[in-house]
Amino acid sequence: MLKKYIQKKIGLPLICVTLSYLCVSCGLTSKTDSPATLVDLTIEGNFKKAIIAINTATDNTSNRENLGLLPSEPETTNLTISPLNHQMFHTPLLTPSKSSLNPKTPLLQLNKLEENPDVIEFYDPYQEKNIHATKLQENPSCIVYVETDSKDDLEALNNFNYNLNSAMAYFESSVSKNAIELLGPELGIPIDFEKNNKTILFITTIKNKDGEEQPNMAGFHWAGNLSVSNELSNQRKLIYINKPFIINGSYQAVIAREYVHLLVTSYALKHGKNIIFETWLSEGIADGLAVFLANRANLVSDRYTYLNYSTLVKGSGPFFSAPDITRFEHYITGYTFLDYCRIQMELGSNFYKDLIEMMVQNNTSNHNQLNELIKMNNEQNDPEQILEFQDALISYRIANHVKHPSNKYGYKGQAITDLIPFMKTPTENNLSIEPGGAIYLIQGNFSTTDIEEFSPEEHGPNIKFYRISPEEQ
Repeated sequence: MLKKYIQKKIGLPLICVTLSYLCVSCGLTSKTDSPATLVDLTIEGNFKKAIIAINTATDNTSNRENLGLLPSEPETTNLTISPLNHQMFHTPLLTPSKSSLNPKTPLLQLNKLEENPDVIEFYDPYQEKNIHATKLQENPSCIVYVETDSKDDLEALNNFNYNLNSAMAYFESSVSKNAIELLGPELGIPIDFEKNNKTILFITTIKNKDGEEQPNMAGFHWAGNLSVSNELSNQRKLIYINKPFIINGSYQAVIAREYVHLLVTSYALKHGKNIIFETWLSEGIADGLAVFLANRANLVSDRYTYLNYSTLVKGSGPFFSAPDITRFEHYITGYTFLDYCRIQMELGSNFYKDLIEMMVQNNTSNHNQLNELIKMNNEQNDPEQILEFQDALISYRIANHVKHPSNKYGYKGQAITDLIPFMKTPTENNLSIEPGGAIYLIQGNFSTTDIEEFSPEEHGPNIKFYRISPEEQ
């Protein structure tokens, strides 16, 4: 082994100290260098030896960093990347400008239209124009409008009529009801400026501003609809739903997650805050909390199956900000990382409730309050548990390869473990990693000798390497 690393074997529980965190697990032996560019972990389990390179930067304005020299040329055999099912991603990133939501405006002024007429025009921010709409049905929790141009064709479809009734009942008996019970009235009930306690479900054809239909986009919520200073605002509790998802009956996720977006925006305004969460947090919270509002454990679990999506394999990460609204990494890593933290902290919906409330009340859009929540949950600094944000991020990346059934290098025996694919090694050289991203150099793609004798060179300042080996039985 390389002489530049100093090896220490310590009795259980073993603590491996690096520059900024502690890591511990049953059955670990460790070897660290200084300043901890490479950390060796030996963990119970049946997995291939690997080197996991992680960009530990968390600033979403940071650039990609060079991975440096790989052990050798990676082999290209047996590399399969999960194809992307675009229907798993729902929301165009339509965040309002800072001036469009004015938290100083008294809520009682939010009364553009207290009645919901039979016909109306709704502004569609994705198309950047008004859409003529007709009211179809309502129940105590929601009112359904449909774009007028599609009304006759939709009402002629038996599937549409049946699924629409089911969607309305689902919103009333599950989503809105569970929101109040799990989150409390302050967070679980949106601002009722229409004074009718009803949310509008607008069934429409989602198109971009060029008029091109977006059949794989399930729906969205626009925060500008809660504004009184934005002249384009509909000033209503409004969720946009793409009509194919009512027709084919796959409306559960989009209704639940977009309602979460509505609740978060409303809660912020109630507290006089104009805050836009970083995208990975916004989407991760929406996915995670939607599971509880819908009371369906498998509602968005397919996110896990895409952890070896091609750009993630090549080092894309959750934190990087980009103007591309169809960037899928935010959805995959946002949900799976937050869900990992929730599972490690042994919490339910209160994980998301506490996180939302802390972020809004402290006017924080990034990971800082998640860091505080993790530390509050581990006041004893138990190294067997996630300690703080960066330790959680690193442990999450390791967990997706090791899948340990009980410690922080896995998912506590949860069924979703079976959904996590085998991590893949990219076949290119000259690789770089985004903030929060990771690259897996796995035995089989590299020889055992290459893995064991790897020496990090010429890498970016935030790149850390973790050499993971199964404990010998």
